[in-house]
Parts: sequence; structure tokens; C-alpha cells
Amino acid sequence: MENPIRPPEQILNPQTLFLRNLPASYRADGRTVRAKPLPDRLFISGELLENDMHPVAIIGSRDVTIEGRNFAFQLGAGLALQGRTVVSGLALGSDTAALQGTLSKAGRAIAVLPGPLDDIRPKTNLSTARVISQMGALLSEYPSGTPYHKRLYIERNRLIVAMCSHLVIVEAKKGGGTHQAAQLAYAAGVPVSVFYNEDNQTETAYLQQAARVLDSNMLSPVYSVTEVLHAVST
Repeated sequence: MENPIRPPEQILNPQTLFLRNLPASYRADGRTVRAKPLPDRLFISGELLENDMHPVAIIGSRDVTIEGRNFAFQLGAGLALQGRTVVSGLALGSDTAALQGTLSKAGRAIAVLPGPLDDIRPKTNLSTARVISQMGALLSEYPSGTPYHKRLYIERNRLIVAMCSHLVIVEAKKGGGTHQAAQLAYAAGVPVSVFYNEDNQTETAYLQQAARVLDSNMLSPVYSVTEVLHAVST
């Protein structure tokens, strides 16, 4: 199937997209992790505008609860109505809900992919990717033909952290990519807000609320979309 997006182009020296340099290493899950340096080129399908340079990131678990999915969608829509650009990862669950909420209000969206732009995954998000390439931008640091690997998802998240002015965690699996992205954000001085769902206190083997997973000194728990919208506007 032909890739339904605008033809990719290269961005050389994309440092202007990154609001900050990332630390060379940081602590994650009790160990020291070395962060891969930021790339000297990116591939883009779409267009970046001046107002896209300070996006709010919304990321979270693929195995998101209904409450978490609704929160991500409504937050994406609310940020769009504020004129804020949303950046996320195009993964199923939290990422998709946030981006679709943004697009529902004709907002600007950026999706950072963990693979090449000519091999968008998951395939179920091809239609969303097509809209984003027309109403924002798809970004990747990987050239055509790069095989997918789980480490690329961690590498993708570091670009989101470097780009965003504020990181919002919807839900996170302990030890997963979202959890690690939050710890990198904390080390880099990025404000982190975590959705805390009081109606869902159940912890399972595959999912815990991010407010219970992360250390309290590295996050600000939030209970509503309104609270986040206020936090990112001040």
C-alpha cells in the first residue's frame, strides 16, 4: 500500500526545533542511562510553523484506561483551542487519543516516529498520519529502510522531550518508555505533569497510574484537563 503522506524532506541542522540540550546521562529505574545525542538531521512530512516551536507533549501507555483515553483526547482538544501545538508519538492508546483530540479541533499536531516515514506504524494509524502530515508534521530521524527495534522507541521519546515545553503523562507502565521519558524530562528540567485518576486505583501487572509509578519529587500530579491547561499557560 502506498504511504498516504506528503513526500518526506530532510531538515538539516534541526537544532532550532529543540528547546534544550539533553543531559549526556540520567538516572532511570535506579541505573544510569546514556542519552543518545540529538540528531544533525531529521526527516519531515508536512510543515512546521513558528508557533510549533514550543509544543506541549502528551504521551502515555498503549494499554490506556477509558478514563486515561478520554483525558488525553480532551486535553489535545483543549490545547488546540488555546492555539497550542501538541507533540506525541503516534503509538496506540494515549498518543493516538491526544493527537486525535487535537485534530478534532483543527489544531496543530506533530508526531515523532520511531522508524522511517515510509514505514509508518502502527498501520491502523495511517489515516491519522495522513491528516497530521497535512495539518502539522510527521518527524523521524531514521532514513528509509531502517528496521524497527524497541530501542528506537526510547530514542524517539528523547526527541519529544527535547522539543516540548511541558510533558504530560497520561498513564505509564513501570519501567516502560513513558516512565523513562519522564525521568529524562526531569533530568533535563522539563516540567512534568501526570494525570492521576482517582476513580481507578487498581494496579495490575501491566499498568500502573503514572502518579504511583514516578517519584513524587519529579512530577506534578494533575486531576483534570482544566488544571493542565492552566499549568501550560502560565
